[in-house]
Amino acid sequence: MSELFDLIFPKKPEFPKADPKILLIGLDGATLKFIEPLFEEDKMPNLKRMCLEGSYGKLISERPPISPIVWTSIFTGKRREKHNILGFYSNKSELKARRVWEILHHHNTSVGTFGLFLTSPPEKTYNFTIPNWIRKDKSTYPPEYHFVQHWEHIRPFTLRKYVKYGLEKSTIKFIRNNPTLKKKRYNKHFVELFIKTDIFTHLIQKFNPQFASVAYYGTDAFQHLYMHHFKPEWFPNIQSKPDPELADLIPRYYIEFDKQLKRIEEATSGNTNFIFVSDHGARPAPLEYQEKHRISESKIVKLLGIKKEAKPTFAHGFISLKLPGNMIDEVEQMIKSLKVKENGFDLFPLIRKFEDHLEIQHHSEIVRSPKMHHYHFTYQGKEYLIKDFLVTNLRLGMHHIEGFFGGYGPAFKKMEKQVTLSILDIAPLILSIMNIPVGSDMDGEVPKDILNDGYYNPKRSEKPYEETIPQEKELDDIDAEKIKRQ
Repeated sequence: MSELFDLIFPKKPEFPKADPKILLIGLDGATLKFIEPLFEEDKMPNLKRMCLEGSYGKLISERPPISPIVWTSIFTGKRREKHNILGFYSNKSELKARRVWEILHHHNTSVGTFGLFLTSPPEKTYNFTIPNWIRKDKSTYPPEYHFVQHWEHIRPFTLRKYVKYGLEKSTIKFIRNNPTLKKKRYNKHFVELFIKTDIFTHLIQKFNPQFASVAYYGTDAFQHLYMHHFKPEWFPNIQSKPDPELADLIPRYYIEFDKQLKRIEEATSGNTNFIFVSDHGARPAPLEYQEKHRISESKIVKLLGIKKEAKPTFAHGFISLKLPGNMIDEVEQMIKSLKVKENGFDLFPLIRKFEDHLEIQHHSEIVRSPKMHHYHFTYQGKEYLIKDFLVTNLRLGMHHIEGFFGGYGPAFKKMEKQVTLSILDIAPLILSIMNIPVGSDMDGEVPKDILNDGYYNPKRSEKPYEETIPQEKELDDIDAEKIKRQ
């Protein structure tokens, strides 16, 4: 059967090497804490070479480091208050800022994106747009690449017909040889790493855009789920034994990414500037969070009677409640009224108020003290058991403010020491290399010290780009609801 599989395998189309000026490669949650030991062991030779021949170091994120928020800050050069993306329930119709590929396209630069947040539904004005996992449906542009969004539901033998769109024989064989993908979900992230690289290299060679970006998410997923298997000594409160099968998943993913990076580099002519970014770093959960509980955001909005109006999310100890502006003050007062009966504590002592959302954090003793789980809190004259509003906090790897940056290519100096950039500096950096003025109201700056002569452009636009570049296609209510469910 294997021989027949090889014989009938179609031939992959060939294209000249791509010659983009910039490739931006996102590695969600990547951190030097895991990268540098792999550099020392020469297990990531390609990224190591690029970093040492160019510049690399820390990329400082923003708080709270929630992926859609900080990726949008990376692509706009603006803080969340300006770009208006506040969590996973946001969609691109809510954007109040222009992203770097929109600015480049406006300046007649060809662009393509793969796997980025807030790109669904896909625009048809760019060379290619393949939305990430938060999307309204399987739509891509060009539409024939839709299989990327639902490869799990295609039989491996049938996948061979997508070779003409860049899918590699080795990727199909990996899927075919791992029939337990549903049981061993971690292999799904490796498949997606392979598929993204297959199709991304194919697309940049086929269309040859001047700017293209791809983002990989397996690093973040593995660090959340498997850090206690990788470094059990960081988790003394965890009673369960580490699983040897899961112990090396984090370094394995970084190492496999490095191999895929070599493929991307080999698909280019050698004149390309590579920019590597992560939206945040990773760290083990503090001891008080290990095998502990937190208050459920969904149960709180139900209690307050705002389930239909509120869009709740949780990250890093904060519940974010996106609300209609006219409800902010009212809901704030509701939350302030929640008091713990036995000790008089505020249930949510920390409240941050914004124009269209609240961020609230429950009392720290709820995490630290199991005794408080049996206390009560009051709301509108009634008592409620705190325990009934708790959920287990299972993610033992947490986001960290220090992410990863790397720059390699003709634009970048060879730095003698590590650098520190802000996520807000990435969009200005890209525009400077492309010799396009930085937005007049961008919060970031061009990191001049890491650039060679001819790539530093200090100019700012006369007006914010939002005043000169029309917004991408807006979603209708049905699209927005589909994305929210996703």
